[in-house]
Amino acid sequence: MKIRSLNNASTLFSSNDSSVLVDPWLIGDLYGSGWSPFVIMDDLSFLDSVLDVIITHIHEDHWDKATLKLLDKSVNFHLPKTLVNGVIERGLRDMGFANIRMHEFNSYIRISDSFEFKFIPPLNSFGQEIGSYFEDYESDYTNIDSGVLLRNLSDGSNHLLLCDNTPYDLRLLKMCVDCDLYTLWYPFNGYAIDYPFCYRNLNRSEKIDITIQRKDKQI
Repeated sequence: MKIRSLNNASTLFSSNDSSVLVDPWLIGDLYGSGWSPFVIMDDLSFLDSVLDVIITHIHEDHWDKATLKLLDKSVNFHLPKTLVNGVIERGLRDMGFANIRMHEFNSYIRISDSFEFKFIPPLNSFGQEIGSYFEDYESDYTNIDSGVLLRNLSDGSNHLLLCDNTPYDLRLLKMCVDCDLYTLWYPFNGYAIDYPFCYRNLNRSEKIDITIQRKDKQI
């Protein structure tokens, strides 16, 4: 299996029989041209091999329409089953995509001989002030930053991609992650622009320098 970090939270998992693209944003300018991709990719031919796309949540930098237009209309889309993600579903259908599935949280879905995944519910509703809010606040519709746990069935490795989903709620995280992790992808400073600082060869100073470079480039 091959893993590529492409831009922001966009990540490509490839095996012999399939490729899975998570949170695609590769070319389009977003938020009134206020955000641009950190790296402009010259060769996007790998998109031809993508069979499944996982979109974790509704923020535009996780389902860029300019990028999605480059995909074959037969691609399978997978979304968390939440009310707000109906906006994504309608947007995809308006673009001509028909194979769209909504999935419950914390339930494994097999999408090929090589991959299965499950959506991880938002872990960042409380920020760092757990206990300061009313009970069930985490169920509020504004809490949308889902993540995904993807498993390579060939070697049994598990990869947790939290995208914008900063892991403040460790209790819920432990309930959802029922396996050993091979890689953990999460935002260093709470935004996908800092993603995926999971590399052990980067110290804190290097992470901060890269974050500043990305911010200056993107915004």
